[in-house]
Amino acid sequence: MLSRLEVLTSEQVKTVHDESIHVLENTGIKFWDSKAAKILYDAGADWNRNTNIVKIPPGLVEEALKKCPKRITLAGRDKKYDLVLEPGKTYFGTLGTAPLVLDLETRERRLAVTKDLERFARIADALESVRYFHTSVTASDVPPRITDIHRWATAFRNTEKHAMGGVVYTLENMPYLERILLAIAGGEEELRKRPIITATECPVPPLQHDKRPLCGIMRFAELGLPVIIYSEPKAGATSPASLAGTLVITNSEVLSGIVLMQLVNPGCPSIYGSVATLMDMRTGGIAFGSPETALLAAATSQIARHYGIPNMTPGGRTDSKVPCDAQTGYEKMRTALMIAMAGGNLGNMAGLIESNLVASYEQLIVDDEIIGTIERVSKGIEFDKDALAVDLIEKVGPGGTYISQRHTLERLKKEHYMPRISDRTFYAGWQRNGAKQLADVAREKAKKTLESHNPAPLEKSVDNELKMILKEASRRS
Repeated sequence: MLSRLEVLTSEQVKTVHDESIHVLENTGIKFWDSKAAKILYDAGADWNRNTNIVKIPPGLVEEALKKCPKRITLAGRDKKYDLVLEPGKTYFGTLGTAPLVLDLETRERRLAVTKDLERFARIADALESVRYFHTSVTASDVPPRITDIHRWATAFRNTEKHAMGGVVYTLENMPYLERILLAIAGGEEELRKRPIITATECPVPPLQHDKRPLCGIMRFAELGLPVIIYSEPKAGATSPASLAGTLVITNSEVLSGIVLMQLVNPGCPSIYGSVATLMDMRTGGIAFGSPETALLAAATSQIARHYGIPNMTPGGRTDSKVPCDAQTGYEKMRTALMIAMAGGNLGNMAGLIESNLVASYEQLIVDDEIIGTIERVSKGIEFDKDALAVDLIEKVGPGGTYISQRHTLERLKKEHYMPRISDRTFYAGWQRNGAKQLADVAREKAKKTLESHNPAPLEKSVDNELKMILKEASRRS
């Protein structure tokens, strides 16, 4: 295992914490839900009912951090896909929820539909290094009032891996989502034991929590399901232009959400989330592919590690409009590698381009390769006696060859990363194979995967129950 990358000193981590505590106690956080605000008030926070600002004393933060579990298991429908969040474990998955998609056949940009969500889930299910499925797209062919629960049904039908995303877009749909989860898990007790879903709930920067995500946070906390308090400040717009100031905003928002969770249900699985980035001052757009995003992601990973809480980061994101081009590659690799080196637990990145607006089948395949290489780098270099191979070096001697040695075969399997789509042939061989560009190779693999891979289906009785729930929700809407 490599030494951890630290972009902050221990004193700087302490400073971010201390200044965040100051903000929480003196500036406060707006809670746009009276139930959430009252929970904090009853625990000793100051609540101004006219402004909705809640000021949280340091003691509540300290107690909440003590109650947070240090190790969290995110369950898949199949146990072989379970992810254990603990120090030293980094997992990357897909990114959501893009409204647009690059059509696999025409390569044209269009609105995403349910078929795309099915396909992205199936491909993600098949890929080796994409470890969980964050619902990739928002389907435009489903009535807006029920698109949230339709996407969960679609996700669980098409992947056995852990599912992740914003809980519901309409609060009236929470009971339907709960029924879907209970049907798949086999009851509330089983769902608590094996949480097959994680909520990503975002504060509204700067320093606010909206009603809908607050209700999602509280209900999931009651059920004992994991919630990522996912702070999304944009430096220069919704947080100070300085990265240090942005870290204070991020940390304050996350801590306030974690305090609420631990008051609702002490010991419930809370995940420190940050997708802190920049506003590009030339365009007014988001700069997800910026080097500063990578720095902020590494810094928040370090802060979460200081608290002993599992964390989520922005993974490898890009502002490029084209899948598989140079900008996409270096922006995604830069942030994702820094996160892994910094010890981040979760990074959502695979399949999206153009500042998360567009989903690309080709990019999903390429991102799996990027993640695979990062996993290999993260393992570092083994230094046991067998790896040093001094006896073998003496045996082969000067001028010998290692190709025929058994040690070579064993270490090849153990230490050498074998690319899945990257081309290492000589030029003549590349020409004979069709001189294919990376995007062409990725597109072919995406199509072959859709032809050959289908995850284990839900039990028929469970699937029928999901149909009934969706039908009932559709009638209500």
